Amino acid sequence: MKRTTTLDLTGMYCAACAGRIEKVLGATPGVESAYVNFATERA
Repeated sequence: MKRTTTLDLTGMYCAACAGRIEKVLGATPGVESAYVNFATERA
């Protein structure tokens, strides 16, 4: 069963921060895909 989770993220200062978070989330066991939006501060 697929499940979607949305996270509110604060404290990102640049798009590179979003990229790093997306990379770590994507490498987390059980996570099929991850997308982080710097402008909306959500993942």
